Amino acid sequence: MAIYGSRSPFKKTEGNASPLKALPPQAYVAIGGAVLDFFGKRKARKQAKRQQQADQQRFNEMQAQYNAIEFQNPYEGLTNPYAGLTNQMSGLTNQYEGMTNQFSGLTNQYAGLQSQYGGMENQFAGLTNQYAGLQNRFSDMQNTMEDLRVDTRAADFAREQSQQQQANLLSSLGGAAGSSGVAGLAQSLAAAGNQQARQASLDIAQQERQNQMASRGEAGRIQQMQLGEASRLDQLRAGETARLQGMTAQEAARIDQLQRGDRGRIQQLQMGERARLQGLTAQEAGRLDQLQRGEASRLQGLSAGEQSRLDQLMASGAFQVDMLDRKGQQYVEQQNINRITNMYGLSASNLSSSTNVAQNTGNEFGELGAAFGSMYADGVFDPS
Repeated sequence: MAIYGSRSPFKKTEGNASPLKALPPQAYVAIGGAVLDFFGKRKARKQAKRQQQADQQRFNEMQAQYNAIEFQNPYEGLTNPYAGLTNQMSGLTNQYEGMTNQFSGLTNQYAGLQSQYGGMENQFAGLTNQYAGLQNRFSDMQNTMEDLRVDTRAADFAREQSQQQQANLLSSLGGAAGSSGVAGLAQSLAAAGNQQARQASLDIAQQERQNQMASRGEAGRIQQMQLGEASRLDQLRAGETARLQGMTAQEAARIDQLQRGDRGRIQQLQMGERARLQGLTAQEAGRLDQLQRGEASRLQGLSAGEQSRLDQLMASGAFQVDMLDRKGQQYVEQQNINRITNMYGLSASNLSSSTNVAQNTGNEFGELGAAFGSMYADGVFDPS
């Protein structure tokens, strides 16, 4: 490399010998040191150049690999983990929905109850009148005076006596009286006989009349006794009939009262049981309705609470996914910025290294010339 603007001390002059031969020994030392330093620096520059080229090649390779890297958003495509959640409370069924009223099928325990007096019979209904078969004890009574006969023995005896007396009288007086006297006497005796006969007839008639009166009296007495007995029997029968009718009616009234009272008691029992069952059924229906409504309200509350929780989770998940996606985008942008920054830094470093090498390459000769100039100024090349 030529140095312009000054005369080289190493240039030979015409007619003169080489100036190096006239130099003092310290000049050779200085020149040798400067030359060795020159070649050392030149060698170092070449090594640095080779190293720079190798570094440049490695930088280019790394730059190509670095540029080939695609920074991806690690959160890109991230889905909301709560987006597909379903409300686990929405399918719950009311546990009381199918419950049946345990009292709805109850039967009235008194529904088939029958009156204990329903088949009761009147104990006096079959009683018979104890006087109904009584016979009039005087109905067959015979009239003892009905067959009374007239006693004619006394009349017959008197008649026979009278006839005998008349015969005797006629016999005794027949001789004395003569025939005319006998006829008169006979006529008188006949008249007396007729008188006696009439008297006897009157006696018989009177006796017959007495018999008739006795017969009639006996008949009247028997009839009176029969009528009295019949009346007494009628009174007994009527009294017994009335007594039996009264007892039967009284028993019928007692049985009817018992039956009515028992029917009333059964009706009260049935109505009370019916009211009790209706009350139980209504109370159970109210309890079931309250349970069903409460359970429905509870399930609605659970479902609404779960839905609210899911909505919050999905909203929170969407927010987190959006924030992570934004963070990922910032990460990609930051990596691109870092890559650009690193690339600029490597480029600047490489440029600086190249510049230094170039400067060092130019300064080697400048430093050598400066060294010779300094040595010249210091009189190293002065032969004297």
